[in-house]
Amino acid sequence: MKEKMLSKELIVAAEIFRLSEKEKEKVYFLKLVENLKGKDKVKSPATISKAMDVLFDLGMVYAEWEKLENGKWARVLKIAGESKTFIESIYNEIYRKK
Repeated sequence: MKEKMLSKELIVAAEIFRLSEKEKEKVYFLKLVENLKGKDKVKSPATISKAMDVLFDLGMVYAEWEKLENGKWARVLKIAGESKTFIESIYNEIYRKK
C-alpha cells in the first residue's frame, strides 16, 4: 500500500538499491525492467528509462561499464553515495515491512 505513494523515480531507485546493495547483484537496464514488470507505475521500459534519466540528472544514480558473468559488457547502475541513506530509508520503510 505504501508503495503506491512513491514516485516512479523512487520505485526505480529503491529497486536498484535492493538489487545492488541487498542482493549483491549487478543491476543493468534489462534486469531492472524484468524485476519491475509487475509494478503498476513502472511496468513499461520507456517509463523506467524516463525515471532513470531523472535519477541521473539529480545525481542519485550513476552507471559504470562492467563485464557481466556471461562475458558481455553493460552499464551497471548504482546508487550514488550521497543518496544511499535516503534510498535505504525508503527501502526499509516500504519494502521490508510488508
